[in-house]
Amino acid sequence: MSLPSAHEASLLDLPQPDAAAVAQSHRLVEEILARIEQNGGTITFDQYMQMALYEPGLGYYSAATIKFGASGDFITAPEVSSLFGYCLAHQISGLMEQGCAPCIFEFGAGSGKLCQQIMTAEPDLERYLILELSAELKQRQRQYLQQHLPQDEFLKIEWLDGLPDYFDGVVLANEVLDAMPVNLIEKFDGWWQRGVTCEKQRFNWCRLPTGERLSGAIDKLESQLGQFPDGYTSEINLNIEPWFKALSQSCHQAVVLIIDYGYEQAEYYHSMRNRG
Repeated sequence: MSLPSAHEASLLDLPQPDAAAVAQSHRLVEEILARIEQNGGTITFDQYMQMALYEPGLGYYSAATIKFGASGDFITAPEVSSLFGYCLAHQISGLMEQGCAPCIFEFGAGSGKLCQQIMTAEPDLERYLILELSAELKQRQRQYLQQHLPQDEFLKIEWLDGLPDYFDGVVLANEVLDAMPVNLIEKFDGWWQRGVTCEKQRFNWCRLPTGERLSGAIDKLESQLGQFPDGYTSEINLNIEPWFKALSQSCHQAVVLIIDYGYEQAEYYHSMRNRG
């Protein structure tokens, strides 16, 4: 968990953060350190990841920094071209022809480009709902979509603070699952989860008991894939099932399109991928 050495940092060849970014990082570190102290000296890795990504005003996804595109840190398919959005719009059009309600509910709309591409290609949509946790991204989405859509189309968009109570239509989740906090697990004379502690003002790893939920998830994996060897380390996302359950309770008649990339379970947890 410690920071890279000067030599390691030079090999990364990363741009230097400006003074505002450094100050924000320091404030986030202080918040995490305070949480560690409040929790008796340790927090679980998923708690650390939750704060690093979503701490209000300070976490990566909730802070006022540009994240997408050439001036940001990464790109997603809608940023590359409009083809991805148009392909999805074609799929949604087919679903509507089969009786699906002409409404979309999108998790985490990013820069707003996917919404704009779909609404441009499928003008028969009646509503487009967006659930965005970041206030800064929500503002960017409003500005972008107001500039790039006709007024009558823009007025179909509604930003939500939580799941709708009753939804009919198409649910979109593009690169959402990989932004969920995960638990880190490791096997050394039994199963442990990794936690984060602080020693001499530096973050460090520690081992913590797995707890009932995490132990159950590990047992389920080993019953399906066989026993993992000693020294094996990987990740488990305990948020997926509650997320799906809440989504299913919110939907009445809906098609859920989840787009992400990665390995199937057997490949992801292969014994040779013993570092996660």
